[in-house]
Amino acid sequence: MKKVSKVIRIAVLVGILGYAAYFILDFVIFGHSLVWHTKAKEYYWLLSKSAKKRIDTFYSLSYVQRHDVYNYYLLDKEYYVVIWEFQDMRYSDLEDIAIKQNADLTSVKFTRGETLDPDLSPSISIAYGFDFNDGMNILLNPASKVDTAFATSDYKAFYGSINKMLLGNDVERQMILFDYSNGLEYSLFILYKQKKRFFLLAVMADDPFDPMRMIKVFNLPQRHRSVYTNR
Repeated sequence: MKKVSKVIRIAVLVGILGYAAYFILDFVIFGHSLVWHTKAKEYYWLLSKSAKKRIDTFYSLSYVQRHDVYNYYLLDKEYYVVIWEFQDMRYSDLEDIAIKQNADLTSVKFTRGETLDPDLSPSISIAYGFDFNDGMNILLNPASKVDTAFATSDYKAFYGSINKMLLGNDVERQMILFDYSNGLEYSLFILYKQKKRFFLLAVMADDPFDPMRMIKVFNLPQRHRSVYTNR
């Protein structure tokens, strides 16, 4: 009887260790590594001269993975600025990216994944092993509202009050979820194609702001913009 009990205890222990090893290996392969300051500086060329002077360098950080680099900056102590590069979107066409409103995101949950800055708003949940080889779609829940959208040949952008936003692909796989736990947050999102590089740029704040002014935070080509408004 003692021998059977011992075998059961060993089997349970092996099971627990194997389960833990599975999650650790998952994170090692697919998880993002936190890098302070240095990596974020490599993307300063995407910021305007004025914005570079107004960035709080202490809060500049990056989350790095082999397929993407997420950079976070604090501007004027009130605006959150994001520069996120996706390697597998470099051959994508901006016109193929759809922005869909009133999507039901209540059941979105990743069984395997991680959350960047879970204590901040928005928290960003990422499915392990995500890719956008099949393209990208942007889905906004009914509580979110797009006030203004505009585009050039180099980028596509929209501004509004956002509650939840999902990045998925054309085969309906859920990849990345922005969850604004504080309710609504005013956000400007820009999909920018620069030669063979692709970026998701963002400016976020608790209070409303002028998107046409805040887009100048980024060093983007000055071309004619087509502007659409829901106001």
